[in-house]
Amino acid sequence: MKKIFIFMIISNIICIQIFADDLNTIIYDYYYSKINNREWIQGRSSTLQGTNRYNYEISNISDSDISTAWVEGVKGDGVGEYVYIPIFRKETNSSFRYNKKNDIKITFSIFNGFCKSSELFYKNNRIKTAKITIFVIPMTTAQDGYPSFPYEDEENEILLTKVIELKDIIESQTFEEKINIYNSNYQYDTPFVLLKFEIIDVYKGTKYDDTCISEMNVYGEYIK
Repeated sequence: MKKIFIFMIISNIICIQIFADDLNTIIYDYYYSKINNREWIQGRSSTLQGTNRYNYEISNISDSDISTAWVEGVKGDGVGEYVYIPIFRKETNSSFRYNKKNDIKITFSIFNGFCKSSELFYKNNRIKTAKITIFVIPMTTAQDGYPSFPYEDEENEILLTKVIELKDIIESQTFEEKINIYNSNYQYDTPFVLLKFEIIDVYKGTKYDDTCISEMNVYGEYIK
């Protein structure tokens, strides 16, 4: 049975402007990966090289299967490595686009580590602390069957940044945050909302120095 744990909140909400180019590339690649049925390469900083039998790509963290995992692919513990996760509407599983008439609640859940078995969980690294950043990106309106895309030369906004602490358990852990968007200077009614999850510190594995995430889901909803 899954138990829900609330993450320890270490830092505060901020609302600042950032340059758009890198995030626009990431969003473009997200849509093209969906259209062409391929991995979202820009959605992760690195990936451990797989085999003919197994892969460790970013798609593994959203396949509803804790026996698969994204595994970072750099030397060492993977500190500084990251994944991006689009925020969805839970009731429809479509992209969450907030409007400024309501505040919002973001619910983030994670199966930390390689949860296929207790043996693999402890042999590999698990995440101890991570930085979460929530971005909003101005988007065009979808037309004639084509998806919306980021506006060029527009600034993106950070709605939230936090450092969170995760428990060293093979169970789902959940974080919830309410965001008052009336404090935002954002000018667009329905932006794309994206979460960046960056590794800061790890629980060391007994055999490998690969850091893993088995599942991760992020949902947004309006607070009336």
